[in-house]
Amino acid sequence: MRILVFAHDSSLYGASQSLFTLLKHLKQKDYQLLVLLPRGGELLTYLENEGIDYKVLYFPRAVIQIKKGYSLLNRIIDIAKFYKKKHFNRKLILKVCEEFKPHLIYTNTSVVTAGIETAVTLKIPHIWHVREFGWDDYKFKYLPSRNAVISGLLMSEKVIFISKAVKDAWLHDDKGKAEIIYNGFDINDCGTSRSRPYAEIKIGILGAIVPGKGQGQAIDAFEQFLKKFPNSFLYIYGDPIDQEYYQSLKIKALQISENIIFKSFEKDTDQIYQNLDIVLNCSLKEGFGRSIVEAMIKGIPVIANNNGGITEIIEQDSNGLLFNSKTEDLTKQLTRIFEEPDLYERLSANALAQVTQRYSIEKYVESMDIIFKSSNHNNLNNG
Repeated sequence: MRILVFAHDSSLYGASQSLFTLLKHLKQKDYQLLVLLPRGGELLTYLENEGIDYKVLYFPRAVIQIKKGYSLLNRIIDIAKFYKKKHFNRKLILKVCEEFKPHLIYTNTSVVTAGIETAVTLKIPHIWHVREFGWDDYKFKYLPSRNAVISGLLMSEKVIFISKAVKDAWLHDDKGKAEIIYNGFDINDCGTSRSRPYAEIKIGILGAIVPGKGQGQAIDAFEQFLKKFPNSFLYIYGDPIDQEYYQSLKIKALQISENIIFKSFEKDTDQIYQNLDIVLNCSLKEGFGRSIVEAMIKGIPVIANNNGGITEIIEQDSNGLLFNSKTEDLTKQLTRIFEEPDLYERLSANALAQVTQRYSIEKYVESMDIIFKSSNHNNLNNG
């Protein structure tokens, strides 16, 4: 089966990592894949190493990330630019399709609409994988509108959501098109259950440096935690996407402690998790929480904001801790781990046991494989 894949980005953050994991295993099942990307980046090297074909076509994202001072005039201009770029790339995409002759089209996130538009033109099935809320997590405004994206979802053969929370935010009446499939991970690379550290405590927060990821709240909570546990360190892993926010974090950290360390995103996440004793997730709204599961697979206790898809992963006081969005409660939960006897060890052991059952890459790929094959079968029958 030939699948044309629309990727939204060439970075190696969560959505792209999940996409690459899927493509690598689909290739082993003899799928023919061609990935279209809007720009160059590190993902291209990974695709090349796996022998997965790709093309860079510079098609537009169907979103704008809203910042302070964004006006109606800005929106009108952005919509006009979007349509102009989309029109320019339409012929290029159709030419690629003429050569590749895809059986179906797969789009990796909600921020790209070129996939559904191409599928409608070619009258072939489209599978849409939605990994984000949009506004609540990234402050995305969709182009030309969110309703236009929802219409595209309902025209797709199937819509895959990474959590029930994301599904409920997009489609209340999914007309039988929705599937909830949790991301898959390589559980063969598991860690072991851990014991509470005493000499020093290393806390980490991972993700692109944008306000929605909550690094500022992590710093505020760490400031209070440091008063009880002075031999502690906070590591902030991520590349600065929002430079203004990043600079404000650096200033705040400098005023608080030398124990706050900024690290750029590392491709080898094993190096990150080997360095950490606790992982925080302070996102304002998280569709799933890839770093949460990655940490749990390594036996690292996680403290996360009680929202979105996170509540489908973490069970309070069993395999992790949740806080109620307030910095004071984050500090309280963080302190609990190091004051309550055996809590650290219990969270570590339970997390490790539960994630290996729920989030295996084999289960993920098998679920996706079934959807692709059934969608193509339906297309052949209808043809």
